[in-house]
Amino acid sequence: EVAEGDAPAGAAPVAPARKQRWFTASEPLHIALVLPFNATGGRASSQFLDFYSGALMAVQQQKEKGAHVVLNVYDLAQGAEAILEDRKFQESDLVVGPVEAPTLEPFLSYCDREGVPFVSPLDHKADSLVESHPFLFQAPPSVDVQVSNLVAGLRKLDSERVILVAGISGEDADLVAAMETCLQASGISYRKVGLSDLGSQVSASSHARPVRVLLGSENKSFSAEAIRVLNALSKRGIRSEVWCMNRIRNYELSDPEALFNLSAHTAAPYYIDYSNPADRDFVRQYRALFRGEPDDFAFQGYDIFTYFISAMMRQGSAFADQADLSPMQLLHADFHFVRDHAESGWRNRATRHLSYGKDDYTISITK
Repeated sequence: EVAEGDAPAGAAPVAPARKQRWFTASEPLHIALVLPFNATGGRASSQFLDFYSGALMAVQQQKEKGAHVVLNVYDLAQGAEAILEDRKFQESDLVVGPVEAPTLEPFLSYCDREGVPFVSPLDHKADSLVESHPFLFQAPPSVDVQVSNLVAGLRKLDSERVILVAGISGEDADLVAAMETCLQASGISYRKVGLSDLGSQVSASSHARPVRVLLGSENKSFSAEAIRVLNALSKRGIRSEVWCMNRIRNYELSDPEALFNLSAHTAAPYYIDYSNPADRDFVRQYRALFRGEPDDFAFQGYDIFTYFISAMMRQGSAFADQADLSPMQLLHADFHFVRDHAESGWRNRATRHLSYGKDDYTISITK
């Protein structure tokens, strides 16, 4: 006979039943932030201090809006066991961090057992853990999500002449397979070619409208060469659009204007829009508080804490089971958490579609 609340021998642990709870001044939302500051030598990691700084700004702003929050911060250098045994940590209603997927397991096990939402804030590789951890919230969109959203952008257009350029490295094989799966599921016809055939295939397919080229590689040299070929053709009047993974935006290309010339598109997991007044306000406030420039880590810290505090104050403890009801567009990233089934965790399926303007050399965002 199994006692109430226990699981049969050999079964996966079952989180305790939770009663609906609201976070008030007398019972505030307790958040644990665990980051690899590695401050034991007296000098902490600057990028994680930036994340922490952004998180502090979000906590303060949410308090000014009426949220009741207690934030406890831990350095992973203390060791997972010491943190998990801390009394204040055990009061947590939400755990954020640590960062790298291999360091998450002790905290995931604790949160599964106690029914506490756990946020993976930065490492997209932690997506592999979502299936087996029902309280895991994977904030960075996975590569599969980025591919799916990128192809969804193609599906909205007349995409009868899509060319998929297949990378040649082993790491590109999974990316190409994911792209083919999404193309086929979307009913988009395409032709898969190698880099050596790219120029001739685009030239043969060129008509009044540009050929849409989906770049199936994140390899720096391969991607740069494919873009160089397409850019050279565009200068001869053979037009194409390149659809590529977000990482390629950061590569140094032989022609800095190539992505604009090719009207590039990508599904970005995050993007700072300095033309947005809210983003500019954040930069000014950050400068005033910390006497420095906010980077991606600072924006991500701010966005994650803004999202989870506001959602949990609005939904209470029910948020852990109803996160899909709270999509939100923020400064640096968007969040729309979806779970595959009741026993899985939550994946963020929101990206920002970036389009490079050939005529005005601007980057526009479709959220």
